[in-house]
Amino acid sequence: RFALSQVCAAGTLAMKRGVEEVANEPVDRSTKARVELPIRTQLFISNEWVEAKSKITFDTINPVDETKIATVHEAGKEDVDLAVEAATNAFKTWKASDGCTRRNLLLKLADLIEQNRDRL
Repeated sequence: RFALSQVCAAGTLAMKRGVEEVANEPVDRSTKARVELPIRTQLFISNEWVEAKSKITFDTINPVDETKIATVHEAGKEDVDLAVEAATNAFKTWKASDGCTRRNLLLKLADLIEQNRDRL
């Protein structure tokens, strides 16, 4: 139930705080406690959870038993335009960072995914 977008939030945070600063922070690999995280149903744009501009939502269905997992916001054209603009701005910081810093961030993301694999 751990949303991939929450893991991606770490990457967005890196862009806001400074790529090198986040890349050099250690990942706590010793944490075994599992805290149930809420399912976020909004759109994640520019490091914020936001509702769709249109307010349109849809149900996501579990393909195994056809039960409803959650009702999530549907991104429309305006939401996609905002997300693309945010990603374009974030890319400027990413592009300006050196290869070692990018490698460290990607390895940190991989560690976070591995650490939370049972919730992804």
